[in-house]
Amino acid sequence: MKKIGIYLTFIAIGNLSFAQLPFDKIIEAGAADAETYLQGYMEPAFVGFGLGFNSGWYNTAKPHKLFGFDITAGVSLAEIPDENKFFTFDNADYTSMQLTNGNTAQLPTFAGPNLNADDIAELTIPSTEDGVPDLRLSGITGIGIEENDVYPFESVFVPAPFAQIGIGLIKNTEVKLRIVPEQNIPGGHTFNSLGFGVMHDVKQWIPGMKLLPFDLSAFFAFNQFGSTFVIDENAGQTAELNLYGTTYQAIVSKKLAILTVYAGVGFMTSGSQFRVLGDYEAGPTVLTDPVDFSFETSSARANIGARLKLLILTVHAEYAIQTYNTLTVGLGVSVR
Repeated sequence: MKKIGIYLTFIAIGNLSFAQLPFDKIIEAGAADAETYLQGYMEPAFVGFGLGFNSGWYNTAKPHKLFGFDITAGVSLAEIPDENKFFTFDNADYTSMQLTNGNTAQLPTFAGPNLNADDIAELTIPSTEDGVPDLRLSGITGIGIEENDVYPFESVFVPAPFAQIGIGLIKNTEVKLRIVPEQNIPGGHTFNSLGFGVMHDVKQWIPGMKLLPFDLSAFFAFNQFGSTFVIDENAGQTAELNLYGTTYQAIVSKKLAILTVYAGVGFMTSGSQFRVLGDYEAGPTVLTDPVDFSFETSSARANIGARLKLLILTVHAEYAIQTYNTLTVGLGVSVR
């Protein structure tokens, strides 16, 4: 069978990285088993990217004055917990694919170690053709990024770059926009994103509170991202990734000369859907659109950060505690 490569793409403006997934190793087991395996293997990548993509919206609780604005770009790094570097393979969850020895085993996820074939549990896929032996293969290894000598961290992070603009409106309200029209990447890949946020000063509505020496705002944001990946253009084989996220937070900040410290607390949701489309050969069988699965995550969210402003230039960093804890750094210009 012709080798297939599926590429998971973490994309933002001018920023692209790929993780290759050898889809052909598991498609022989059929659509249902391939989907179940991929779901366990890819969960940290999709959940982490969704959480990171949903971060970095603000660096102060004070909205811009009327027609004031900022342009900010940065990257959020969602840290994958150690327990998500492996997933449990259970024979009971699969119709055809089975462990060669035993009923359950821990196999690497996308974020797991780069193990050799001797260190990963062996899987067996029964043959459906007379005279053809059963297919034996090792579980798919992880990317093993922590094992790279030049990798500077002790944890695995999923990067999610972002760029946005904030504009001040009436009544101490600010809107934030993340708009990337559909972009074409060499190889036939495309991506687009659309997001908006609203920050509103709530101190103005509470008698006496406007005299207190800090800023307090309510914040809401919605973000979505879509991408297509060409697996084999001639065969009409593609993959689709769609993500969305929402954030609800109360934000407080205090300006100290050129330094602003800020914190937020609230709730977030994130979801993703991944589909493999087209016709694929699995032994004597042709599978059409064999993979379609999704993830949904929701949790409380708390973050703390600091921003340094020199004239109109801003630099900020924050750390958020959520499903996957997330570090965000950014650079921008801010006027009024």
